[in-house]
Amino acid sequence: MNARARVRLTAIAGVALLSGLMGVVPAAAATTGIVFADPDLAAAINLALSPDRAPDAPITAAEAEGITELSAHDAEIDSLEGIQHLTSLTALWADRNRISALTPLTGLTKLVWLSLSENSVSDARPLAGLSSLDHVWLDAQQVRLGSIPTSATQANPLRTPRGTIVVPESETAAIAADGRTWRLGAAGTHRLTWMVYEFGGAAASFEISFSGTVTQDATGPSLLTLTPTPKITGGFRVGGTLKATPGTWDAGVAVSYQWIADGVAVAGATGRTFTLGAAQHGARISVRTTGAKAGFQSVTKASALSGRVMLAPIPKITGSAKLGSKLTVARGTWTRGATLKVQWYADKLAIAKATGASLIVRSSEQGKLITVRVTGTKSGYEKVAVASTATSQVRLVTTSSRSSVRSAYRRILAPALKAGTGWTGSTSSCRLGTESLASRRATLDAVNLMRAMNQLDGVSLSDTWNTAALRNSLMMQARGQITHYPQKAGKCWSAAAATSAARSNLALGISGARAITGYMDDPGASNVVAGHRRWILEPTLRVMGTGSTTRANTLTVMGKNGPVVSPHNAAPRWMEWPSAGWFPRQLDPEGLWSLSASDAGVDFRRAKVSVTTGSGTRLAVSTYPVVDGYGPNTLTWRVKGVALPKGDSSRSYVVKVTGIRVEHPHRVAVGA
Repeated sequence: MNARARVRLTAIAGVALLSGLMGVVPAAAATTGIVFADPDLAAAINLALSPDRAPDAPITAAEAEGITELSAHDAEIDSLEGIQHLTSLTALWADRNRISALTPLTGLTKLVWLSLSENSVSDARPLAGLSSLDHVWLDAQQVRLGSIPTSATQANPLRTPRGTIVVPESETAAIAADGRTWRLGAAGTHRLTWMVYEFGGAAASFEISFSGTVTQDATGPSLLTLTPTPKITGGFRVGGTLKATPGTWDAGVAVSYQWIADGVAVAGATGRTFTLGAAQHGARISVRTTGAKAGFQSVTKASALSGRVMLAPIPKITGSAKLGSKLTVARGTWTRGATLKVQWYADKLAIAKATGASLIVRSSEQGKLITVRVTGTKSGYEKVAVASTATSQVRLVTTSSRSSVRSAYRRILAPALKAGTGWTGSTSSCRLGTESLASRRATLDAVNLMRAMNQLDGVSLSDTWNTAALRNSLMMQARGQITHYPQKAGKCWSAAAATSAARSNLALGISGARAITGYMDDPGASNVVAGHRRWILEPTLRVMGTGSTTRANTLTVMGKNGPVVSPHNAAPRWMEWPSAGWFPRQLDPEGLWSLSASDAGVDFRRAKVSVTTGSGTRLAVSTYPVVDGYGPNTLTWRVKGVALPKGDSSRSYVVKVTGIRVEHPHRVAVGA
């Protein structure tokens, strides 16, 4: 029996259906390939699979996984998206393309060699986790960024695999100090270059060469390169004048000013200086500077805001600037609640311990101008220091006036010579004891009067030097020995005493002010260079030390680092002894006369001296060899036939020194 299939054709709702026994032929499965964003990358992979494959042939996952090396130089590739499917890839060579993003490489853990030179890569951080990498070449990258206005800031996109910011170099871009940003101050095209060579990221250790050029355009007006923040100097007090320091701007920039008080522009205050008025009392001040230049964008910078302005009048000094006189300061009315401090000055140097409302003028102020400075402080306000006008110059003596010389001797030196030392120590027990304040002041007065006879500034005493000097005087008196280099094996030795001995004038047998006149005489054959006198007449000295026992004096003239000097001291060209003008006969140095020079370059070695009386009689003179190193350069000579006047009479002598760079004639009148 033949079997037949039944076929029934029916129609249901207008749809023809065919039912029956039919063979079912399955549809062929579609061939699905990997999607690559860039067809040029797909073409390079197809070429790697087979030279005969079509550039656009689908690439299966199995085919992609089988590729271990890929060479794609000069292939015009823009994107590597899809290359992550080449999971067996160990080497990628793709120089001279347009690749910028390395993110698709992050999963290629077998990659050993990577060469992407002459592409557009700026960020190498995606390579950090590729532990198999050995060598990476990212040379000569060409990165093009979008244009920005000249006023904008560009974030730096350059990063190494470690994530380190790559700081480029440029002749035109202003790169921030930390390298995170840059600005393009002028319109046009700018280029920034970089070069890095290092071993790679946190999870890898590979060799990388990373270099290239960033190109970026800027639009708009050019920016100024140098735009400093202004600073304010001056006194923040009513009546004080402030000055703006604009700093260094670009060449050709015109700088204008506007002063601000409590955030409000002060009308008319548009100059570099600004005098504060009563309206600014209690205000906080700043200044704005604006730099302008044709073709450039103007820039305004503001100074830091000051503290509040203080009411601080100029102090006034009353009293006479004479030895022993009392000077008093009138401080005036300050801002309520201000704390005031006073400091007295002599020739711009603070007088030690002179911080009260009054000052007794001492011989240390000889030749100097005295001022007082009042400093006011208050929370929230600027600290203000206001100085008085100076007094007249303090003068202990005027040698052109006979009466002045007589008065100075009687008021200053005669009482000083009578003062006892008041020493309380003991040579038997080596007890240091103390010297009376009156004795030290008498010694200092004698020193400063000797200096005043040559128009030199006065010196002050150092408490530290005084103590060491007294230790040396104790040692000298205990040993009955005078030496600049005392031996340790001996009575009353101390390191401080030995140090003081080497830095001082020394006297044994006389002490106090009497030692000073002895130093000025410099008697004896060993003192013909007048070294003691010369140190007392050293023009630059500012500080000395003195210590006297009953029979010894140490006058310290230098410290550890040499003499302590003042840049403000008077420096007369010549210092004579006996000094020019009227001279007390009591101070006659027994014929050992001298001439010293403030200028250390003066050479007396060929100098000649003549001394004549007022009537023209020439006296016998013998000069001593010049020896430098004791205070100022000095010429000494012995004069024979000097007759001291008696009673109220006087005698005149004319001294002429030649053979030095400038001849120096002067007249001495003895008998004041």
